[in-house]
Amino acid sequence: MTPRNRFALTVAAALVAGGLITGCGTVYPRPDITANEAVVRVAELADEAMKQLPPGATLRETLHADDMKCDDGPGDDRVFIETHYQIDYPQGWPVDDAVPTLADFWTGKAYETVRDERDDPQLPNFAVEAPDGFRISIDVTKRDNGTVDAYLNSSSPCL
Repeated sequence: MTPRNRFALTVAAALVAGGLITGCGTVYPRPDITANEAVVRVAELADEAMKQLPPGATLRETLHADDMKCDDGPGDDRVFIETHYQIDYPQGWPVDDAVPTLADFWTGKAYETVRDERDDPQLPNFAVEAPDGFRISIDVTKRDNGTVDAYLNSSSPCL
């Protein structure tokens, strides 16, 4: 398999994994929250996570969907909000510390662990669900060429 094909498969796997940890797996109906409020909360979770990391990095939104269909539970019209962010960081920034730092922060807040693959040498990641049903994850992709990408993915429960 060529490095390019391996990278494409890695990205595809990360996106699928992101979808699996996000709102589509949540069965909490949230009629008490509007879609606009959910968009704000999704962004708040990402901002809160970035504040736990060393300064110097920034978030860049790479995907925002406010009409993802929920595929479980009653009702065909239920949707969830999902936003993916790439963490852009300068050379020398401690990207390898991002997953353990956020895992410690989120577990300290008593968020429920949804996925814990911190020990994966190529794709370490950690995903949690907050008590309000919103989810967030940190994913790091270590490519064969030495490049390392880091992502935050945040989503709402079904609305």
